[in-house]
Amino acid sequence: MKTKQEPKYTKRDFQVGQTVYIEQIGASVHYLKDTIGKITEEVVEKVGVKFVTTNKARYRLEDGLDDCDTSKDFLLHLTEQEAKNSALERKLKRDILTKVTFDLVKTLTLDELQTISSILTSAEERANGGLK
Repeated sequence: MKTKQEPKYTKRDFQVGQTVYIEQIGASVHYLKDTIGKITEEVVEKVGVKFVTTNKARYRLEDGLDDCDTSKDFLLHLTEQEAKNSALERKLKRDILTKVTFDLVKTLTLDELQTISSILTSAEERANGGLK
């Protein structure tokens, strides 16, 4: 049974006139492809119970994603550093996933394999509700 996750943000996290930082996390249209990871500033214009509206878009408090029916290309952050960290984390994950091939894994030493295995085991435990 899945438990309801706490919302990423609450109404109290925002105030009208506040600067927020928007990370582009996807590219549902071709002209956005080259700008994934870009961070822009927007200004909060309205704060509601479910959404925060900026001078450019509306974002869900539940997860910080833009309120769009067809795609979720933009993610709201409270600070510029938070947005930069998120963009870097997303880039590193993508890089890791594209580099991992069987041919590459065959070249790893025993120590490297043990280190990677330990890291993945720890992440798996966190994902399954174990260690934090």
